Amino acid sequence: MSFGISKCGALAVGGSFEHPDILELQVQRVPIVKEYWYLGVLINDELDLLKFCRHKVEKAEACYTNIRRLLSSKSVPMASRVLFLRGVLEARMRYGGEILGMYRDRSRSLQRVLNNGLKNFIGVSERATIVKMGNLWLEFEVPPLYASFGYARARAYQKFQDVSTPIALLLKDRSNGPWGKVSNGWLNRMGLEGKSKDDFLSTLTMNQAKFSLGSFYIKYEFQKSNRYWKIGSKYSSYSVGLTWYAAWRCGGIWNSYLAHKVGRGNDDIKCKCPLCRLHSTNSQSESPGLKTLSDNLYQRLDLYTESMGIYLLGGNPGGHPRTTQMGAEDFEIVLTVSKFLQLAMPTYTAKLLGHVKSSLKTQVLRIRFESVPVIRMLVDLWYASRVVLSEH
Repeated sequence: MSFGISKCGALAVGGSFEHPDILELQVQRVPIVKEYWYLGVLINDELDLLKFCRHKVEKAEACYTNIRRLLSSKSVPMASRVLFLRGVLEARMRYGGEILGMYRDRSRSLQRVLNNGLKNFIGVSERATIVKMGNLWLEFEVPPLYASFGYARARAYQKFQDVSTPIALLLKDRSNGPWGKVSNGWLNRMGLEGKSKDDFLSTLTMNQAKFSLGSFYIKYEFQKSNRYWKIGSKYSSYSVGLTWYAAWRCGGIWNSYLAHKVGRGNDDIKCKCPLCRLHSTNSQSESPGLKTLSDNLYQRLDLYTESMGIYLLGGNPGGHPRTTQMGAEDFEIVLTVSKFLQLAMPTYTAKLLGHVKSSLKTQVLRIRFESVPVIRMLVDLWYASRVVLSEH
C-alpha cells in the first residue's frame, strides 16, 4: 500500500525547516506547506485558531445563504425547519467544536449566523434586537454554540485520556497554554475534574447549562421549555399560525409592539389586547371565544409585571419558575386564528368574510361566527401581527 505524496505535507509550527531536502517519502520530497486540511479542519503553521474560526464563519454564511428561503418559508412546518437548521447549519458549525470550546470570543461570529437563522423562523429582521436570543434558544432547543463547544471539549478531554494514541500524551502536557491544561483548568471551575467515568457524563449533562452565555440559560433549563412549534409537525395545516404564535412567545409581536414601549405596563394596558388593542370588558358579550384568547394575553402581561413574564423579554427572571401553559380552549382558538392567518385579507370583501366564517364553523363551533365584531377582531389581530413583523 502506498500513500500519494500529493496527500502529504509538512508543517513548520512556530518556525521553519532549515533543511527541507531531508524530508522525503517514497524517494520523493515532501512539500512544505503553511496550512493543511485534515478531516475538514484547517490547520496552519501558526496554530492560529482565529484563522480556523474565520474559515468556519465563511462556510457557515455560505450554507445559511443557501437555506435562508427555506427557513423563512411559512409553507413548511416549523418543526421541519427547525430540524433542518439543526441537521445542516448547526451541525456544520459544531464540527470541530472540541478545538474551539470554552472560549466565548471564538464562537461569537458563528453565533451571529446561527441567530440569524433562528430569527428567520419567526419572521423578524436579522438586525432586530427586540427579540432576545435566549428566548429563541429555549424555544427551538438550539443551545448557544459557546455551550455546545464547551460541552464537546469537556467530553473529548475525558475520552482521550485513555486512548492508545499520541493525544493521550498531549493531554498530560502541563506546559503553558496547551489544549489539555486549559481544558483541565476549565473543568476544575465547573466542578467536573476528578469525576469517575460512570458519573462524569451525567454530571456534565446536569451542568451543561453552565457553559452558557448568562444566568438566563441556567435558571430555566432549556430542556423543559414549552415548544408549541412542535405541534406543527403533527398539524401541518396550522404551521403558519403556530409560526405566528412562536413569534409571539419569543417576543417578536406583542413584546416589540407594546411591552418594550411601556415598560412594566399599567392598568389600561393590562385590560387591552396587545394585538387588536380592544378592551376585554367591551368585547365580552360579543365574542366569548376571542375573549378567552385575549384573557390569555392579559394573564401573560400580568405575569410579566410579576417577573414571570420577563422571560419573554429575556431579562432576569428573579427566580420564578417558568410554568405558563395554555388551556385546551385557548389552544383551540389559537388554531382557529392560525387557520385564518393563512387567508389573504387585504380588504373587507364578502368572499373573504365567507371564508373566515367557514373556518370558524369548522374549527370552533362555540364562537358566534355570525357576529361581525368577531370578524373585525380577527382582522385586527391579523393586521396588527403583520404590521409589527414588517416593522421589526
